[in-house]
Amino acid sequence: MGHSNRIRRSPGGLPPVFPNGWIPILESSKLEKNKVESISAIGMELVAFRTQDNVPHVMDAYCPHLGAHLGTMGRVTGDCIECPFHGWRFRAEDGVCTHVPYASKVPEFAKVKTWLCRELLGFIFVWHHAECEPPSWEVEDQPEISSGAWIQTSRFERRALCHVQDISENGADIGHLNAIHKPSTFVSTEEFARDAGQSWKGRLMSYRFDAAWSSQGTTARTDLTIYPSVMGLEIKQFVTEGYFRALGPALLVFRARTVFGGFIAVMAVTPMGPMEQRLIHLTFTEPRMPWIMRKFFELGNRRMMERDIIVWNKKIRLRNPLLLKEEHPITAFRKWYSQFYSLHSPTWKDVMDNTMTW
Repeated sequence: MGHSNRIRRSPGGLPPVFPNGWIPILESSKLEKNKVESISAIGMELVAFRTQDNVPHVMDAYCPHLGAHLGTMGRVTGDCIECPFHGWRFRAEDGVCTHVPYASKVPEFAKVKTWLCRELLGFIFVWHHAECEPPSWEVEDQPEISSGAWIQTSRFERRALCHVQDISENGADIGHLNAIHKPSTFVSTEEFARDAGQSWKGRLMSYRFDAAWSSQGTTARTDLTIYPSVMGLEIKQFVTEGYFRALGPALLVFRARTVFGGFIAVMAVTPMGPMEQRLIHLTFTEPRMPWIMRKFFELGNRRMMERDIIVWNKKIRLRNPLLLKEEHPITAFRKWYSQFYSLHSPTWKDVMDNTMTW
């Protein structure tokens, strides 16, 4: 069985595995002042740390002296990170070595690579580009979140065993909405995996989706109207209107307005490997929204995403899928997403060739 699975999941049709752009690597809440966190992402080993001025910094993880991992017992000292092995210190701003405790002169050439980073929407992002080009766009802020006007009410994290592009492509796959997401959120993930929602819970309440996909620059958008039904009768008073936006290759923001108030869901996609994505989902709600409705929408977001993960974890990626004319947004999406790849963007083979396994 394992051998047939490896054949079925062949990487032959995969695009490059790590896109260019702002990549979320860590939640802001996980990085305390004067603390060091180890990060594995985009095929790299990195360290993140926050200096006393509350500014986050990201560097390559390995000390250029003798290769010690700065995230293993490394510590923040002033505006530097100190290697635990010999006490060499590297400045947070530019990675330059500023201190060697037993040397009369600090080697001018000693330096650790630093990563340009941004902090917003509850995450720390790094700019990754295979050609080392500087940022050509910025992550768009959501004022309700940055101002603190809307409160974070939930968080959940999942892993998806698929290509990073598959996550955002969901927004352009209009046809899947009225199939996999039709049964109500009262159907648990375990129940859905067993019978695809064909139970009394799935029939008692269901959803119908109207959606349209578009793109502009580095942003893609899916406008969405959700019509809930009970026993086949649509409840117009509870119609939800909103939209998904893909802000670059690895961040999705869903905004919705309901009769109970608004909410924003932020999903960060961190490529852990060629076919492994870490998905962290944060929900922010308008303060006036009743507690019970917050919980209902949060449950819905989680279970709907878990349904997608069931499919993502087993699907293959076809270079030339059999698409109907009604599915032209998928073709348009793939053309849009290709802007995040460049000549030297790493392929699955590149990553495997540079991975040490015993």
